[in-house]
Amino acid sequence: MTSSNHGIVPLEQESFHKGIVAKTQHAYYDAADAKPAFVNVYFTNTRGEKRDKKEMALALAEFVKANIYLANPFVSLYRPETFDSIVISAKSRDWWCGEGGGYTIDDIRPQLAARISSKDKLVPTYRANLPAGARVWLLLFSGVTVARSMMIPHGVEEWRFSFRFDRVFWFTALEGQFAEIQRAEAANTVAS
Repeated sequence: MTSSNHGIVPLEQESFHKGIVAKTQHAYYDAADAKPAFVNVYFTNTRGEKRDKKEMALALAEFVKANIYLANPFVSLYRPETFDSIVISAKSRDWWCGEGGGYTIDDIRPQLAARISSKDKLVPTYRANLPAGARVWLLLFSGVTVARSMMIPHGVEEWRFSFRFDRVFWFTALEGQFAEIQRAEAANTVAS
């Protein structure tokens, strides 16, 4: 599924970045002379450009190794070709990454339709494993991470999607709110 990030799903991008940070931490501590370090990395939006995870991890490990001496108790550095910022602290903890991002209403509707559609394919299986007359509901949720958080857009109650669930809800952890998604008329088979 695509997003406004030029074809990269935010969740996939977040997973890719976490993988880089894990590889970097491992590569950094593989060196016998590694000093205790906690690194907090914010990634630059690459606009869909392919990046090599191993190459990025090694470059980041070398960058941390070359700059750990500046951490007193921490230092914030910028390397805009790959990272928005890198904070290095002189303490030992698991490393962390984050990223900024945004979305538009035009991003939300197709994402919502795709999520409902992917789960809707399983409704016959769900019903086959439940007693006759059991109701099947779908709960979609947006978490609190950058890749998964968003507010429920105004007017979502008017949007209509095709689905076989008895009811569909969308919960956002960011707001602690939910909305019920409406079913499209039987003649409609695509999101309106």
